[in-house]
Amino acid sequence: QDRRSMATSSEDDTTTDARLAPWSARWAASRIAFHIDEVHPVLRRHGARLGLDESTTPPRVLVPLCGKTVDLAYLADTKKCAVVGVDGVRQALDEFVADHGATLTPTADTPGSTYKVGLPSGASLEYVVGDFFAYGAETKAAFDAAFDRGGLVAVDPQDRDAYVAVLSRLATTVLLVAVEHAPFDGGKLGPPFSLERDAVEALAATHGFAVTALEREDRMLVEGDVWRARGVEAFVEATYLLVRKEETASSSSS
Repeated sequence: QDRRSMATSSEDDTTTDARLAPWSARWAASRIAFHIDEVHPVLRRHGARLGLDESTTPPRVLVPLCGKTVDLAYLADTKKCAVVGVDGVRQALDEFVADHGATLTPTADTPGSTYKVGLPSGASLEYVVGDFFAYGAETKAAFDAAFDRGGLVAVDPQDRDAYVAVLSRLATTVLLVAVEHAPFDGGKLGPPFSLERDAVEALAATHGFAVTALEREDRMLVEGDVWRARGVEAFVEATYLLVRKEETASSSSS
């Protein structure tokens, strides 16, 4: 390995550490208000758009920045999908395993620290502990669909373009849950960072996705206390379907 590649590797490691350190601290302090203890309602309402309800072979589904979401178990067990979750914090995996009474088996044939998670029902899923950007650069996996709830809005806005580039390379269809809100107390922008429709459409266009706006939900009606405590009086979840344009063209011609 020459000096230039060694330097690049060191810089990449530093970037990854800087990106993941705040999230490790959040998990260590149990500051994970973003976690919900039920299957996300958007996934139940719009899962069919990812092919979840078709009688053919269930899709291969990516869940980026997944934490310990119960959506992983829902997709693997109830919907019989081949599921891969990716998160940079090992504690998230450990808590998922504890919450579900699952088993953990390391695997060595994929990038990052990758594990097979066995659920009590006999279903299983794959969980990658590592930086999502690095995973996207290294993996040879391909996915029929991705469910992104809290991923894109968690990353620094300057990293959004690179994040959507990874999604575009890995998945043909993305069910995306974005949020819209004013700055929090002290002018803090996030996380989660507000992501309005025009920004979603611009990112999608850059990376070859067609966009359909599916729904908007006023979250103040169900979790207003959480957001008022952070200094905002309006908080909206907006759901979009992103489909790679070659897939759209293929569907139109068939």
